[in-house]
Amino acid sequence: MDDVSKPGRWLVDATFWLGHIALIVPVWLVDDFSNAPLWALPAVLVGLISLIVYFFAIGVFAHRMGRSAIVWGGLACLLSPLGVWGSYLASFFIEPRRSSQIAPLR
Repeated sequence: MDDVSKPGRWLVDATFWLGHIALIVPVWLVDDFSNAPLWALPAVLVGLISLIVYFFAIGVFAHRMGRSAIVWGGLACLLSPLGVWGSYLASFFIEPRRSSQIAPLR
């Protein structure tokens, strides 16, 4: 699908993969964390920060698709780590709601 049908998808993808890669690489390459190299701590921090940004990105993405941002971002956060993977996989199947299906704010 193109970016027009799924707005904000690039931020969801970027934060999801950056977070996972930045957390996996130090764990994979460093055997002893008591003597970890200097690059390991910034890599882990980048991974954690990008996954925190992911919770907001999936919420914004869900909101643009006509869904509840609080439900999507909140469940991804509360059910971590499976919530992160579940919301990411579900985001491929979410379809935009027509404006007539979205309840107006009162």
